[in-house]
Amino acid sequence: MQLAVSVLHCLVASAFPHDNHRPLGAGVYNGGDQYRAERSMLSYLGRVSYDFDKKYLFSATFRADGSSRFGAENRWGTFPSASVGWRVAQESFMENVKSVSELKLRASYGIAGNDNIGEYRYLGLVGKSNYILGSGTGVQVNGLVQNTVSNQKLGWEQTKQFDIGMELGLFKNKVYLNADYYNSLTTGILFDVPVPLITGFGSSLLNIGSVRNKGVELSIETKNVAKKSFQWNTSFNISFNRNNVESIDGITNAPIIDGPRNFFNELAYITKIGEPIGSFYGFVYEGVYKTQAEADADPTIYFEGTNGRAAAGDMKYKDISGPTGAPDGKIDGYDQTVIGHSNPDFIWGLTNTLAYKSFDLGLTLQGVQGSTVMLGHMRTQYRQFSGEVRNYWKSEAEPGDGNVPNPGGSNQNRRVSKYWLRDGSFLRIKNLSLGYNLPAKLLGSAVSEARVYMTAENLVTFTKYPLFNPEVNSGEGDNYNQKTPGMDFGGYPLARTITFGFNVTF
Repeated sequence: MQLAVSVLHCLVASAFPHDNHRPLGAGVYNGGDQYRAERSMLSYLGRVSYDFDKKYLFSATFRADGSSRFGAENRWGTFPSASVGWRVAQESFMENVKSVSELKLRASYGIAGNDNIGEYRYLGLVGKSNYILGSGTGVQVNGLVQNTVSNQKLGWEQTKQFDIGMELGLFKNKVYLNADYYNSLTTGILFDVPVPLITGFGSSLLNIGSVRNKGVELSIETKNVAKKSFQWNTSFNISFNRNNVESIDGITNAPIIDGPRNFFNELAYITKIGEPIGSFYGFVYEGVYKTQAEADADPTIYFEGTNGRAAAGDMKYKDISGPTGAPDGKIDGYDQTVIGHSNPDFIWGLTNTLAYKSFDLGLTLQGVQGSTVMLGHMRTQYRQFSGEVRNYWKSEAEPGDGNVPNPGGSNQNRRVSKYWLRDGSFLRIKNLSLGYNLPAKLLGSAVSEARVYMTAENLVTFTKYPLFNPEVNSGEGDNYNQKTPGMDFGGYPLARTITFGFNVTF
C-alpha cells in the first residue's frame, strides 16, 4: 500500500470579498505566486511471479489507485496485468540448433490508468470577477463567479493493451532481435469538450470516447566485429503506429472540433470516428488564381457573405459539400474536412559504436518518416518564408509557381487549409562522439586513466521542412495539448552543441 500527498502553496493575497471564502484568486494580488494546490493518492499494490525450470515464466500484478483529482463517484480505478513467457531455446528439441542461442516467446495483457489533468478539475471552481456598482461612474468591487463546470462523475482514463513478442539470439547472441506487436484501446478519454456558450462556459472536461493504437516495434543489435583490437557494434530500432478514434460519447456523438483559432476564429483540429485523434481540419487547397479572368470564371461563390468573388493571386478552395451533402457552389463551413494528421508512418534510430585500439567512435542517427506539420504562426500572421518567397504570385505577368498566393492578397488566404501543411520527415545526426585513451606509459604512476574526447549533439538535420525544426508537438489547452500535435508556432531551432573534454582518473 502506498499513500502520497503533495501540497504546494504560497499565500500572498489579501482583501478577500468574504471572510468565509478566501481562495487566492479572489483576493488582491500582493506579489509572488498566487497558487495553492493539494493532491493525494492512495494505492494498493500486489504482485506474484512464477518460474518453472527457467523455461516457463508467469507474472501477474494488481493495483488499485484512488486519486483526489476525480469526483467521489469515480475516484478509484483498478489496474490488473499479467504476462507469460516461454524460453523455447531451453527445450531439449533445440539442443542441436547451434545457431540459435536464445529464443523466447512472450505475451502480456494489462490495464493502465491516467489522471494527468491537474488539480480540482471535477469541481465547479470559483474565480475573481470584478464588477462596477453605484451611481455615476460607479466603483469597481471584487466579486466571485463560477468559471469551470462541475463534473462529479469524472474518472480514470483507462488503456487496455495486449502485446505479443519474440526475442531471438543467433550465433551466441552476436545478432539479437526483439519484435513486438501491440494493440491498445483507451476508453474514457479525458477530453476538454467544447460546449454551447449558452451554458456560460466554453468547454467541459469529460470522459468521452475511445481510441485504438496498434503497431509493431522492432529492434536488432549486432556485434559486427569482436576482435581484441577492434570492436564494432550496431543497434537499430523502428516502430510503426496507427491511431484511430473508435467512438465518441458523452454529451455528444458529433465530431469534436477544437484547438488553436485563426484570424477568422476557425478551429484547426477535429476528432471524429474513423480518423486519428486530433486530425487537421480545414479547406482543401487547389492552388492560386493566376489571373482575374480565371477567378471570375470560377462559378464558386468565394466565401458567401464576403465580396463574393476571389481575386487574382488568391487561394483556390475546393467546393466539396453543402447543406444537402452535395457541392453547392459556395465555399463555407460545409467545405471544411479532414486535411491530414501529424502521425508519422514510422520512426527509427540507428547507433554505431566502434573501438580501435585506443580510439572510440560513436554515431547515432534519428529519423521520422511521413509526419505532417501545420505552420501555425504562418497561418495566423500570413508571412512567407525563404524559398517560397521567390515563387509567390506577384502579378498576372509573374504568377509564380501557381502554388504560393499573393502575400498582400485577400484575408481569405489566411483560412485553415491544406496549404499550410508541410512534410515533417527528417534524418538527424543526433550524436557524434570521438575519444582517445592516452597510453599508460605517458601517464605516470599518479594517473591510472586519461581520455580526451569530442562530442557533437544535433549536428545536422536533413529535411525538406522549411522552418527551424520539424520535430514539433504543440497545441493549446490543458489536456487537449496532448491531443493536438504537429502545430508549429515558430519554435526555436535545436541547439547544435559541440563539447571538448579531458577526463583523468588518479
